Amino acid sequence: SECHALALSDKIDIYSWGNNGTGQLGHGDLDSRNTPRLIAALEGKKPSSIFCGACYSLCISVEGQVSIWGHYPGNPSSNRSKNPFPAMLIDRLMHPDHPKIVHASCTDH
Repeated sequence: SECHALALSDKIDIYSWGNNGTGQLGHGDLDSRNTPRLIAALEGKKPSSIFCGACYSLCISVEGQVSIWGHYPGNPSSNRSKNPFPAMLIDRLMHPDHPKIVHASCTDH
């Protein structure tokens, strides 16, 4: 199966499981998982929303910070490499003149 899933716990932690062919689980590897695993790179980020795309995932924090991981548009290193990056903050959205991000949407293409 090519699907993956995210869950936001009552402790405000994000867990992921499923297919991980492009690093979309956010653990810094390409190992698929059958059971939920905490995304350690996002501990303490205070996520308020989580989203799954076909080959990537993202979350928005209560402060409006966006973190994204996997194979997503605009990521020059997301070419299904053997060294996937764990979940990372998108710094270019954090400019003081940029509006606070409050919602997102993911697509398969």
